[in-house]
Amino acid sequence: MLAGAALGVAAAAVGGCTTTPASLPPPDPLQPLLAAALSDSALATEVARVHPTLAAVASALAADRTAHAESLGAEVLRATPSASIPPVSRSTGSAGSAGSPGSAGSPGSTGSPGSGGSAAGSTGTAGSAVVEVPPAPAAAGAALVEAVRAAQSQAAALIAGLPRYRAGMVASVAACCASHLAVLG
Repeated sequence: MLAGAALGVAAAAVGGCTTTPASLPPPDPLQPLLAAALSDSALATEVARVHPTLAAVASALAADRTAHAESLGAEVLRATPSASIPPVSRSTGSAGSAGSPGSAGSPGSTGSPGSGGSAAGSTGTAGSAVVEVPPAPAAAGAALVEAVRAAQSQAAALIAGLPRYRAGMVASVAACCASHLAVLG
């Protein structure tokens, strides 16, 4: 009888020690905006490298989108410390590029160096992301406009559902994208 009572107590103790796996937190609503900032930064960096006539505006866009990625990434990590955020490098404005901790690779191209934008279908890499740069400067500019317009719309759509401090940050991303759209035409 004592053995049965001891077994019952031990079973209850073990049962109390087991936990059900915690469900994963929902994805942070800023994650897609962060991914877009990283992608846009990589695109703008490659456009600036491949098309010298677009270098000034593309470099400015890359710098701003890199700053957006840094701010958004910091906020996602603040809210969800276990989130996986790719490193962002100021040197190239792309995720996982040379000079960033834990990175692999550096921007490159299948086009010839110094080709002045004549490399048809130039492809660069930013970390593990492949960046396709249109061969014509007009098409590359249009790709930048399309990316920035999508980012502005994406940011604007998020604002109303965010807490004030996050809404302010996302609104500034949308405003910055709007200013780049004005410059890009």
